Amino acid sequence: MKNPRVAKISLTVALIWFFAGFLVMCICPGWYAIAALFAAIAVASGSGRVQSVSILLLLLCLAFVWGQTVAKIHDQKVRLNRLERQRQSQETTNQIDLPATNH
Repeated sequence: MKNPRVAKISLTVALIWFFAGFLVMCICPGWYAIAALFAAIAVASGSGRVQSVSILLLLLCLAFVWGQTVAKIHDQKVRLNRLERQRQSQETTNQIDLPATNH
């Protein structure tokens, strides 16, 4: 069902969420996922130029969701590797070799 008013409002909200995602200082794909949801609503309910812009924004949002998700997974792997190296270095530096006693 085409509703130009809903399409324009959804596109506006999608644009706000999309640009707000740049202001958040974290790896947060959720901001772009919410923007993609509103862009999809605008695609479904819009026509003409609003629908074209909504399709472009939807594709852009999905690309950012994918990129942010990949970055988040990579960041978690890096943190786990760092913690593992710290744990291993503490194990090797805290070992004390006691002299053998002959009784």
